[in-house]
Amino acid sequence: LVANTALRFLSAFFVLALVLALTWRDLSAYALFDAVESGLHRDSFFAYSRLWWLGAGAVLVLTVASRSRDATFWTPLAWALVCLAQMTAWLTPAPALYGFASLWQEAPILALFWLACAVLPVLVLAAMLWRVRDLPAIVRVGAPVALAVASLGWMGAPGIAMALVWLVLGYAFGRRTLLVFGVLALLAYLSRFYYLMDSTLLQKSWVLCLTGAWLLLSWYVLRKLVRKSGSRDTDVAGHIDRKAGSRQVWREAGLLGGLVLILLVVNTGIYQREQILATGQRVVLALAPVDPRSLMQGDYMALRFAAANEIKTMLAQAPAALAQEIEDQQGGYLLLTPDERGVYQLSSLAAKVGTQPNAPSTVPLEFRLRGNTVRIVTDAWFFPEGEASRFEQARYGNFRVDSKGRGLLTQMLDEQLKPLP
Repeated sequence: LVANTALRFLSAFFVLALVLALTWRDLSAYALFDAVESGLHRDSFFAYSRLWWLGAGAVLVLTVASRSRDATFWTPLAWALVCLAQMTAWLTPAPALYGFASLWQEAPILALFWLACAVLPVLVLAAMLWRVRDLPAIVRVGAPVALAVASLGWMGAPGIAMALVWLVLGYAFGRRTLLVFGVLALLAYLSRFYYLMDSTLLQKSWVLCLTGAWLLLSWYVLRKLVRKSGSRDTDVAGHIDRKAGSRQVWREAGLLGGLVLILLVVNTGIYQREQILATGQRVVLALAPVDPRSLMQGDYMALRFAAANEIKTMLAQAPAALAQEIEDQQGGYLLLTPDERGVYQLSSLAAKVGTQPNAPSTVPLEFRLRGNTVRIVTDAWFFPEGEASRFEQARYGNFRVDSKGRGLLTQMLDEQLKPLP
């Protein structure tokens, strides 16, 4: 039975994937890290329309499977649709909310599909609550409204909307595997959310904080209103509370603690990077660039820095103890000093920051050893599709570096050390 189910899933998945690939226009246009300017208004209708139909199809088939006596017939097809919908959401461009107005003016049909994907979890939640008997009216109406308001924050992130759909359906139908898939899909897409280049890190931090705070507030208010509602609703709420018991308290505490921990970790990282951008020292490094193309990620520059080419030579000439320490910890710090043009040159290496006296103008910058390669901050610079000629002029990278040697690459500069137009 297991083998038959797996075969049905693989068959449905590959047939649907083949249809999706054959009808997908210009696959290279869907860069994983592209911003709004990368042709979203021109090409993204094909991605969003397919995402909507895959998501809606998955909801329909999962609903049928939950009510069918022969669930094994529908479940493989449902999982194929779920997996393809989440994969398509990952490949679909995700503009920020403030881009909706211009999108509506330029491509209203695309805007409707964009909006439809954002409200899909709201509609699914409303439908699932409507089918529950004796549920207080405040919950039937209030929960979907609260989720609709929260959806404004992630309207431009279809992967979050799809993951929420799986979470709602998994809870409603009692499917733990779907719940686990939804959690993993949500975490995976949030990791991509960090790299979306049409929003600043501070904007992303606000979206995460405000969305989390709103959902917690909505949960608290709805619970209070249920307890203060009419006698029938109060009886239902009391029955729910008694049934849950102490386990419910621990679950809520664990959920709240996990949410606080995630928000704390994510926003701490965002705050640290914003501080580097705001207060870090400006450092300019010469590039030794290559400019390949990736069909999966659109146009980008694979970066090599001239300083990185000197590290292995310096390691070979460094004291044995220093070289061994850098090799053991798979990285160290470049000690950089500026020349007369303000371009920083490698003067020496260090295993840790502040282990040796240096000139006031010396700046430490962290590097990592990755096998036979050296990585300084990043090894790629992504840019919108079709702008390769603009970045062919790049000769230098502009960094912001803090006192601990942590750096962020902020700009590409031309031969005259001017930002590329």
